[in-house]
Amino acid sequence: MSKSRLVVGDLIGALQMKKADIFKYVLGVDITVLKNMLISTQFIQDRNLDYIDDSTGYTTDYATMHLSNGFQKVEKIKNVIHFFYLSHSVIVNTIAGTILLCLKKMVVNGIA
Repeated sequence: MSKSRLVVGDLIGALQMKKADIFKYVLGVDITVLKNMLISTQFIQDRNLDYIDDSTGYTTDYATMHLSNGFQKVEKIKNVIHFFYLSHSVIVNTIAGTILLCLKKMVVNGIA
């Protein structure tokens, strides 16, 4: 985002797409509890290696940037933590449902 162009109202000129080097990684742990429950935790980190925040402009995140939030700056390091659990019956039912849906599509299309 170019601040000098934004000040004079040149929104199209202020928004410039530039290639950026981003380093992303995920660390995760999956644990099975009581033979039929899966507990999973994931730590996801995005590091913007081409981060800019100076008097001429700053790096923006196009997914969240909007006029209503003041053209929000992107964070140099984004951290996300996911925590979820699944019971064995949910996993089995999901897999069985997917297989049945595929078989149904094959029958409808005349493949099987």
